[in-house]
Amino acid sequence: LDNQFEFEIENLKTVRWSAGGLTSVHGSNSKNNPLEKKVKTAEIKLSNLFAEHNVAFQINDHSIPLLKKIIDDSEVIKNVQMHRFKCTNIITKILAPVEVEGIVEAIRKTPFSILVDESTDITVNTFLCLLVKYVDQNSGMLHTRLLELISLDATDCTANSIFNKFKKSLDNNQIPITNIIGIASDGTNVMTGKNNSFVSRLKSEVPDVIFLKCICHSLALVASKTCKKLPRSTEELIRSISTYVSGSAKRSAQLVEIQDFFDEKRKKNT
Repeated sequence: LDNQFEFEIENLKTVRWSAGGLTSVHGSNSKNNPLEKKVKTAEIKLSNLFAEHNVAFQINDHSIPLLKKIIDDSEVIKNVQMHRFKCTNIITKILAPVEVEGIVEAIRKTPFSILVDESTDITVNTFLCLLVKYVDQNSGMLHTRLLELISLDATDCTANSIFNKFKKSLDNNQIPITNIIGIASDGTNVMTGKNNSFVSRLKSEVPDVIFLKCICHSLALVASKTCKKLPRSTEELIRSISTYVSGSAKRSAQLVEIQDFFDEKRKKNT
């Protein structure tokens, strides 16, 4: 881990913070400035902490000034200058490339499986989420890592288009497609159809690949089909009871009393 941070610090030595983000700086004298190196180490480790624990980057706007007030005798903290935009740039331009490079280096020479799912974010951009699962040859540990969010054309999300984008991503990283030994995905036709899907195209290039369909998605389909065999009034009755209780604080409290009376675990009615 220390070696990784040393590499990241070397990258950070050639950049500085400006209103527009991270910009190149030539002739940096950080090698001769131990304090500057410690400051950059702190900024990188703080950014890594926020990313690892999924902390909102806006916290930086308040946490760094707070740290300076609490630890007012530290020259390192005094010189840390990091707000949410700088934190974002450190993660996307320094930490992420190093992390991805390590993943790519590992799966270039070892078998791995993939977990793929196509989705649309809140900005209506469509992506293919590509996770890879592999055994680290050095540690023997099993890892599941995000390799890439592949941007898709929302107007052309056919199996052929998605697979071509996926294959292009592997080619760009020089990852042999034959290293793939398994794939997991949901049960949509575009991903798992028998004749014209993402999986069928992958099997045409890697015939022995093992495919696992998402169990949760399959169970949801089974439940949906089963409910169609039940009288509609049964489902409406269950929904009405739930709405009747959740729509009143008094009735919700009474439900808790009933659960306690029968020594049942308290469950929130949603």
